[in-house]
Amino acid sequence: MAVVNVYKILSDRKDTLKAYLQERYVVKGSKEFNRDRLNTNTGELEEIKYSMVLYFGRGSDTKTLSWNWVLSEFGSKDITLSGTPKAVVLVETQKLLFAVTFGHSYFKIDQFSDKEWAFTFARRLNYSNVRTLAITNPNSRRNRTVNTYLDYESLDLGSGEALTKLKAKISLPGEFKLFSDTLEIGNSIRFTTKKTTLENIADCIWQVKSAEFGNHFVHSLARLNFYY
Repeated sequence: MAVVNVYKILSDRKDTLKAYLQERYVVKGSKEFNRDRLNTNTGELEEIKYSMVLYFGRGSDTKTLSWNWVLSEFGSKDITLSGTPKAVVLVETQKLLFAVTFGHSYFKIDQFSDKEWAFTFARRLNYSNVRTLAITNPNSRRNRTVNTYLDYESLDLGSGEALTKLKAKISLPGEFKLFSDTLEIGNSIRFTTKKTTLENIADCIWQVKSAEFGNHFVHSLARLNFYY
């Protein structure tokens, strides 16, 4: 199993992020490929281009990386490091930029991200169980309230509260295998998947984009047959 942690980068911060990565990381490879997508307006398939670049930050000593698979996807050999090795995969598609983080790279990438993106997606999902919900309380002496639920099937994300983190199970078709039904949503979206490929990352991102444009998440999944 692999965890894919995806941020959407603000349009006015894209160049700044790229400059930051080029200065502090090493480019380990790049790839471009097309994926067929269903245009929900026309009902026809269209080719969508994805461009991906892997930026790698080296650690100091010796340790096996759990995310060696992403290095392999870009043609690099498995490595062993310790310290705090980290990596970022920038994904560009249709004039949008996403960042997939590995290791501790998320600390900095978070500063360039669209903070509303993940919860906009969360509001379009159907939930079967909510495990953890974190809420900020601006008028309270406490900065955050964390509620943990053993069994909670209804969730109101339109209550006006300032949500900061959500870990929950969503309702998916039984045959759906793109990623597991447990998501973590905050400034990013964390998917868990068995299929460790760059194409799988692109498909996860597309599912979120599809929901953003008003398509019901589960229905769009069923139409597109992303069953692995």
